[in-house]
Amino acid sequence: MAAANDAATSHKWTAHNWSLALNILKLIGAGLTGTAGVIATLSETKTPDKKHLSRAGRVLLSLGIVGFGITLSSQIVEWVKGSYDADEVQHQNAITLSEIRRAVTRLEHVSYNVTIELPVDETDFEKYRSHLEERIQRFIEEDVAFGDSYAGIRVIFKHKYDWEHALISVSSEAFPKKPQDGAAAEFVNDVVPRVALYRRPIDPKLFGTSGPRSDLDLIPTPNLPTLTGVLDDFGGERLQSLTVRREGMDAPADRWHPSGDLVSIEDLVGAEAIIYMPWRGNDPAEKLWKQSTVSVVFFFNHQRVGFAREATSAEDNDHMRVFTYFFTKDDIQKPH
Repeated sequence: MAAANDAATSHKWTAHNWSLALNILKLIGAGLTGTAGVIATLSETKTPDKKHLSRAGRVLLSLGIVGFGITLSSQIVEWVKGSYDADEVQHQNAITLSEIRRAVTRLEHVSYNVTIELPVDETDFEKYRSHLEERIQRFIEEDVAFGDSYAGIRVIFKHKYDWEHALISVSSEAFPKKPQDGAAAEFVNDVVPRVALYRRPIDPKLFGTSGPRSDLDLIPTPNLPTLTGVLDDFGGERLQSLTVRREGMDAPADRWHPSGDLVSIEDLVGAEAIIYMPWRGNDPAEKLWKQSTVSVVFFFNHQRVGFAREATSAEDNDHMRVFTYFFTKDDIQKPH
């Protein structure tokens, strides 16, 4: 906003200069007209033989030429000033419209969805993957029909004659459990990603205790996760991928800790969201977080802003893994 005001001040001063120049030219023109009138009244403008201009006549002619030039210059300056005035009005209208949009889109409610593609090939995930694939094998042997459940697994999609690339849903019965499934149980059940919003993007390496303060903290109220998986290319007896989703997580306003710089949806253009896992000490789930793929979709004032898209992985100054997401102008101007 400060940059916009600086630009407006610079623009306004330029227009003021043109207005000042126009007024000066008009005063000079008026002075020349008055002087010419006095000379014409009090002096003879031709020699006694009427063949040549007298000294007063030559001065009067010079004043006329200069006056014409000033009149022409005044007209040009007036045209230029009119253009600057129109630009200034348009610029001021844009600023006013932006302030109106900021007022009517003031942030009142924020929620978001997080989708994490789990690193099922990681060693720390091995125990749970083995337990889940045992269930999948029993599930396939029972030849469960589309939409039915067995052993905590339900078919969402499958081909008619095989299980290749079948999509399954994992119920709470088949969720990873402590202590037998180790870090996978903690990661799937307990880790709830948080978001720090910056109106002016920062280097992710600066995120953390020594970095600049965020403009808005989104600390959600946890909800129950959902698990979906895709079976592999070889008869579907193994797990190809597993995704955990947390949808519609409200971030209460009393936890925002706002800086006052990001107060409306309008302020999100060009803003950066840093998605991070809350620090939990020497946590084995941190390794799984580092190897995950994270996608997010945000809802501001119950309005989805932007598409769900993959966030970019980065490291902060403590070498913790964070994910960054940037809001574009289209995200804000074309809500979904």
